Amino acid sequence: MVRLCNRSPGQTVHDQLDFAASQDYRQKGYVILRALLPRSTIGTMIERTDGLLEGRYPARHIAVGSPGDGSSLPDDGMIRQLVMTRFPAPDPAFDACATHAELQRVAMILLGAMAARIFLLKVVVWEPGASIAVPWHQAEFSWRLDGHDCQGIRSWMPLLASSREGGELWVVPGSHRRGLLPHAKVANSRWHAITEPVDESSALLLKLAPGDICFHHRHLISCERATASVRRRINISQYYDEQPL
Repeated sequence: MVRLCNRSPGQTVHDQLDFAASQDYRQKGYVILRALLPRSTIGTMIERTDGLLEGRYPARHIAVGSPGDGSSLPDDGMIRQLVMTRFPAPDPAFDACATHAELQRVAMILLGAMAARIFLLKVVVWEPGASIAVPWHQAEFSWRLDGHDCQGIRSWMPLLASSREGGELWVVPGSHRRGLLPHAKVANSRWHAITEPVDESSALLLKLAPGDICFHHRHLISCERATASVRRRINISQYYDEQPL
């Protein structure tokens, strides 16, 4: 796993994302930045998430509902989602995350672009006891289903502490080199999954704490396995592409 050094006072994200780490990203398809977001920012986003889902804050231009790729399954309230596609983001807490200069800098470096912009932000909330799997998939396939025709990069961050029993991200290192693979709708599921074989013996569990962020290639194969965790979990995915100059 790429483990970038913990930041010391005054150290920038550029100091963490050195040439060697960038090259490792090219080989493995992901990179982790440790302790990038402060606890105060995380706490604010958790509070705003709950407020938006409960109707305490206006959700204008924010899609609120159940996640999935065109699922017709009933909403059981165990897993909810906020989706934002307009930027500046319509909620101030999430706009601060969407416009975070260091996150944009990382996206720009990894995309090899002169500038990067966010085009999609998703917040997914799993209530305790939710035993729902996100199957093996690739980020690009998912965002193309949402109508975004671009070649971008995804960042994934937990807002609450996760565990092996639920909430952590599994990846297949190096799988991004296979390119975009065919996907199909999974029966009785909310999602599509890769139809070609996935070598699960090489899968790696990424351990991220609140404040840590994983950037991964659009073709990296990833999943979140089904568990009946007693912990609540909230994950944010932000999607970036190259910004035309």
